[in-house]
Amino acid sequence: MRTIEEQTIDRLLMLYMIQKVIEFSFTVYGRLKFQKLSFLVEWGLMKQNLKALHFKFFSYAHGPYSKDVSLDAKFLVEREFLRGDYPYAVTEMGKNLLSSFLTSSELPKCSSQLFEQIEITLKRWAKYDGSQLRDEVYKMRITPHDLPGRKMRIRNIPVYTDILVPEAYTAKQEFVLSDDLLEDFLYEFSLTPEDRHRIAAITDVEYEERFGDL
Repeated sequence: MRTIEEQTIDRLLMLYMIQKVIEFSFTVYGRLKFQKLSFLVEWGLMKQNLKALHFKFFSYAHGPYSKDVSLDAKFLVEREFLRGDYPYAVTEMGKNLLSSFLTSSELPKCSSQLFEQIEITLKRWAKYDGSQLRDEVYKMRITPHDLPGRKMRIRNIPVYTDILVPEAYTAKQEFVLSDDLLEDFLYEFSLTPEDRHRIAAITDVEYEERFGDL
């Protein structure tokens, strides 16, 4: 099960992935494509001995599937950081949050390697639609988490078999957030759209009366 920090990192990197796909002039049209892209990105990071995403994947009807990916995308839509009518798109508020994340001076040393590897994976695979990605992923030969010692094509992995379990592997480098950054982004993610409207409606005078002259 993901920690609060891991969940926060996953949501930030989810926004980053979607925005990068758009910048590469492709789209994320449908859940099938996004599930497979998320799997390929996380798998690519693992192959580079870098742990950053924490999505657990199991074998399902169309290959690797993660409940965490679906729940995080739903959360970002509800918080209005992501537009949910396909294709996915990062909202202006999401872009502002992403900019704060990417320009922070407190990111760990492995950040450049992380973003570079994500871009490499997306440049290779984002041009495909969902069904094409599914077929390409089916061809991959991996050792599923639940079947140690057995290397097999993803197409042949039994349904409900755990394929990728982040907490079960370690890496030479791990992307983490400083306490200050984690606190900042936890706060941003805690605000509902209604909260933001209420905050925006507070005048400077009302703010000073409530919170004092900071």
